[in-house]
Amino acid sequence: FRDIIDSFYQSYKEDFQNYYLLNWSNTRDGIVFNDFDFVPKFEYELKNEEGLPVFNLFEIKSKEDKGMKHYGKLNNVFELEDWIFKSLIQNKYHRVNYFSDLKPDEYERMPMTFLSFSKYRKAIYDYVYKSNRNAIGGREFDELVFNSIRDDIKRAKEYGIKEKLNYWYSLYNFFHKNNINMASKLKEYQDFVSDLINEKADFELAADEHFAFAAGQVIYYLLSKSKTEDTSFRLMEPYLQKTNCKALQENIADDFARYKHENFSKSFEKVASFVLSYETNQNLKKLQPQLLSGLFAKNQLFSNINKKENQ
Repeated sequence: FRDIIDSFYQSYKEDFQNYYLLNWSNTRDGIVFNDFDFVPKFEYELKNEEGLPVFNLFEIKSKEDKGMKHYGKLNNVFELEDWIFKSLIQNKYHRVNYFSDLKPDEYERMPMTFLSFSKYRKAIYDYVYKSNRNAIGGREFDELVFNSIRDDIKRAKEYGIKEKLNYWYSLYNFFHKNNINMASKLKEYQDFVSDLINEKADFELAADEHFAFAAGQVIYYLLSKSKTEDTSFRLMEPYLQKTNCKALQENIADDFARYKHENFSKSFEKVASFVLSYETNQNLKKLQPQLLSGLFAKNQLFSNINKKENQ
């Protein structure tokens, strides 16, 4: 099916409408019909031939040459499936089967990804192969991304976490159908932390999202003081389970007391002061994207540190 689309769409794209799509498998027990449905129109291109750019906002390096990774653009729905959707629901063998029996053993140590696979595999199939653009919207995309990230945190997969954050920020507007430029939002959060460090921040303009991002920066810096072998990933989980501001602040204060014999930068002290004094009634689960962003974005609190910290 994919070969047919790739070969003929450019010349006959007006003909890719009002047809029946039959999906079948040739098994040991004979032919199995997985799906048979009417498709009013197949949408191959993603955005008026412009493509969707994916940005390396979290500065991950290419596994091949160790240089800064460059993503380029997603030009069609099959690239969206290969790059994004499959990475969010694939099993430990890096495979996705839209019609197989559900096999939890193939998602060992990936319970949240298995939940996404079970819940959204049909929606993703309908989105890609039937052009049902209502099957996956902003809420579904957010759940897919952050379910996968939660599993990556448990497995200490920093590369995977940063890659999925790149996907979320780059494609947020496409799935949420709004005019919010999340890439510029991330820069706004980073600039706010910089202003805190340089004592230029306007606290009246500080929103809950700024607090959550700054808290992520503080938490990462604190956990870097840990001497345990598995350092920050296991220690991050208690923070990610918090639902209110005061509980998060108490956790930060406890860890600060635990590592108080270590050296701390002036940058950390300024940002931590803001984080520990901030007040909000917001459920922190709604701010988890910003908290995770602060955890895994370039950390600005290691600046202005003494020689001992550099060792």
